Amino acid sequence: MLGFYGPLSLLVLVGVWAAGLVLGFGLMQYGAGSAVVMTGGQPGFLTDIYLSGTTFFTLGLGDVIPRSGLSRALVVTEAGFGFGFLAAVIGYLPFIYGSFSKREVNISLLDSRAGTPPTAGELLRRHGYSHGQDALRVLLKEWEHWCAELMESHLSYPVLAYFAPSTTTNRGSPRSRRFWTRALLSSSVSRALARNRPSLLLRLRVTPSSTYRKSSAPPPIRCRTTGCPHKLCGKSATPSPSTA
Repeated sequence: MLGFYGPLSLLVLVGVWAAGLVLGFGLMQYGAGSAVVMTGGQPGFLTDIYLSGTTFFTLGLGDVIPRSGLSRALVVTEAGFGFGFLAAVIGYLPFIYGSFSKREVNISLLDSRAGTPPTAGELLRRHGYSHGQDALRVLLKEWEHWCAELMESHLSYPVLAYFAPSTTTNRGSPRSRRFWTRALLSSSVSRALARNRPSLLLRLRVTPSSTYRKSSAPPPIRCRTTGCPHKLCGKSATPSPSTA
């Protein structure tokens, strides 16, 4: 649900800002005595709200005209707020999407190093090869900068915390398993373990020779009739002509 809540909450927030500004200037026009001239009717509170809306969104229809100095000043001020609001929205929405995309790219790069979902144990295990500690040190240094950028962006724009991917990856695994809090937790735990328990990397080390020996094991002897390994079918281990 967070995949829909984040974008929808952002759109609702922009709508609330616009409605609040229109309502606020409409109340100020009403407090100024509804000093407007309306074509074909008497001015009132709804007329002030209508004038505020047309001014804020710079429609300029001309059917409601202010007639006092204070009312004209409010109209000019609200028109300036309308232009500023449009510029703020144009700059705000792309920045939010750019920050979200940058965060997800770094999480995607962590899949090949810490699994999906990322875990500290898997990250340390995959760096258990020779000279893996140096590669892990570089990776944790990069993620230290990522954590600093993450904290800065999410403190400045808290709505980013509710953004999460809702589709599936090419491999069919749900992207919700790659939520940014999992990546943050795995990188923090990995850094703590690598700093306080360096001997743990030596226990998780996998030498290339052992991997080669496992991958170069001879193929099992297969039956002449079915071709399946005799350990599975329970028949005698008579070599087939292909394996003899």
